[in-house]
Amino acid sequence: MSENKKKKRMKIDACKSFGLLLLCLIFIVIILVFAFTKLIPKTDYYVVSSRVDKVKTTVIDNPNNPLTTVGWIQVQGTNIDYPIVLKEGEGSYPGDKTGYAWLSNFTAGFHNHIRVSGHNLFNLSSTPKMKSDTFERFESLMSFVYYDFAKENKYIQLTMDGKEYVYKVFATAFVPNNEKLWMPLDDDYREEDLDKYIELMKKISIYDYDIDVNKDDDIISVITCTRFFGIDDRKDFRIVGRLVRDDEKINDYSVKRNRNYVQVEEKMKGDDVDDIVLLSLSTQKNPSNFKVLQYSETEKKPVARYAIELDPEIINFKNITFGTIAQNQKGIVIDSEKNGGIL
Repeated sequence: MSENKKKKRMKIDACKSFGLLLLCLIFIVIILVFAFTKLIPKTDYYVVSSRVDKVKTTVIDNPNNPLTTVGWIQVQGTNIDYPIVLKEGEGSYPGDKTGYAWLSNFTAGFHNHIRVSGHNLFNLSSTPKMKSDTFERFESLMSFVYYDFAKENKYIQLTMDGKEYVYKVFATAFVPNNEKLWMPLDDDYREEDLDKYIELMKKISIYDYDIDVNKDDDIISVITCTRFFGIDDRKDFRIVGRLVRDDEKINDYSVKRNRNYVQVEEKMKGDDVDDIVLLSLSTQKNPSNFKVLQYSETEKKPVARYAIELDPEIINFKNITFGTIAQNQKGIVIDSEKNGGIL
């Protein structure tokens, strides 16, 4: 073989070697990038948006029972972005007021178990809606019964004492009345009570969340009412989270349905109508206080009454329930589409 041919062959071999080396390097880079994106947690899974200034400036008008704004609550994926109030006097928190939550602790300030509650007036059925123009309280919290929603939304944000606290959801649960009896009313739980509460919530949760939680963590419970399992089966619906630890990122983590979810799924499949519908209102022509009758489709009879104060100019009541409004000799009547409900 001539010298020129040898040099040409060497150049070809060198090019091939370089090409193979380049391909190998590209392949390695692709693998490293893939591994990097998988191993490094996303820090923008939930973006903190401060409500410190809103806490200082928000007032809930309630002359008969002053409500003091002491914090703010946000729940990822829902329209829950409300001030937290604490009442000064006795009595319940008014159902006619919208756009607020209340602190179930006795005193304002940060505690190792914060309890934030809100009314659910229009999403009580066994097929909860995820969105509606009528949702101005905690109705959208019921979205967590849907697995696809729970997989995508796992963070709760609390604004308290001029600081932002972010919690990772570790339990989604229907809490029966008999389970609520032992729960302490203390502002701060003792370690043994906190441990018991955490274990109970994990036990009755409809999902298994892949995060560690123990009695040394600070936790939050976001609570509303529901008639998901029927008019006579009253339960709390709770989303429970633990405070993001100092060494953690605000990242995604896995959630899976467990055996408790079976009864939820069956209930959603089995009912075609709601258990509660709004039937009628008072016969006054232009009242400022409306007495609402609660009607059970299951029992085929009225089961409760509820008084709501409204702006006298609001007389079509579309902000109360879904359905067709009609005026007859007996007064104002709602022909319900079986989507409403009142607590």
